[in-house]
Amino acid sequence: MFRRYRHVVALELGSQRTRVGTVADGVLLDEPTLVAGLAPRPDRFKPRLAGYAAALVARNLPQGWRVVRPVARGAVTNVVALSFLIRTFLEVIGAKSWYRAPAVLLAAWADGADPMLRPVYEAVRATGARHIAAVATPIAALCGAGVPLGETRPWLVIHLGHARTLVAIGSPAGLYRSETLGLGTVEYARAVEDVVMQQSNLVVPDGEVELGRLLAQLAGRAERGGRLPEHIAVHGVDRQTGLPRTAQVRVGPLLETLRSYHRLVAAQTRSLLEDCPRTVTTGLMDTGVLLSGGGAWLPELSEAIRHYLGIPVFVPDRPDLVVAEGLVRCARVPESWGSTVAVRVPA
Repeated sequence: MFRRYRHVVALELGSQRTRVGTVADGVLLDEPTLVAGLAPRPDRFKPRLAGYAAALVARNLPQGWRVVRPVARGAVTNVVALSFLIRTFLEVIGAKSWYRAPAVLLAAWADGADPMLRPVYEAVRATGARHIAAVATPIAALCGAGVPLGETRPWLVIHLGHARTLVAIGSPAGLYRSETLGLGTVEYARAVEDVVMQQSNLVVPDGEVELGRLLAQLAGRAERGGRLPEHIAVHGVDRQTGLPRTAQVRVGPLLETLRSYHRLVAAQTRSLLEDCPRTVTTGLMDTGVLLSGGGAWLPELSEAIRHYLGIPVFVPDRPDLVVAEGLVRCARVPESWGSTVAVRVPA
């Protein structure tokens, strides 16, 4: 498909992060999905900055400026801002200039029915891309985790995104079944914020960033085999005084909150497996479960899924980048794609 194009770009667009890579250099860019620009009127927006530059401006927003998330909760909210973000990122990695435009390989959620795929396709087309195709996120995750492109044995892929979780059964040769759960890391963040509020009367302005920091500490301690601390420091704003403050929060209630969500994900995944033929579920014992997405770092998640499903669980070193790395790998070997791998963009 891309054999006749010299410049091929892999693009994974998420609600929180956007990753861009090239066939020659792999994943080159991992920045926030943010756009800042002038807003002279509520119904007008002129994008000026994207990614980390927009996040920096958002800390002290100039008068007349506005910050926009082009993608929120699995839907495109602003096509103009999204097109600007993609064009900016392509220019940053040198894939787009006045004399050349790349072919772009997108990560689609699961299939061509993804409502976000069409507006993303239009936004990429507006950047001048010569050719656009899409690969299902579970297939890209398997490829990024090192599963051979010719593998036909089924895997169970659980992709934990910011706004939603995708559970799919399939291989790089194609998907057998997929289901979207209305549960993402944003729900984890809100639950942790509630626990912090109850214990310390502390408001966490950017709960998801703080949640990521806390989970990275706990996951790192657990991975090294050490005991988890009884308390952990949380940064926020005092609810009464409005002043920044750091409080010590008990780890036990935080973990119990996370475990309730782990059980929910595992239960819904198990329900999906029970509806599949025994030949498919038996094959999963030889392969296993692949956890991908930023939520794969949640403490005790892999253990909970292993316990509830009785299937081996595999977590890549960088589960947040595994889809982008898989897209790059797919773009490098276009002749190995089967007809079931490429996702048809809806007309």
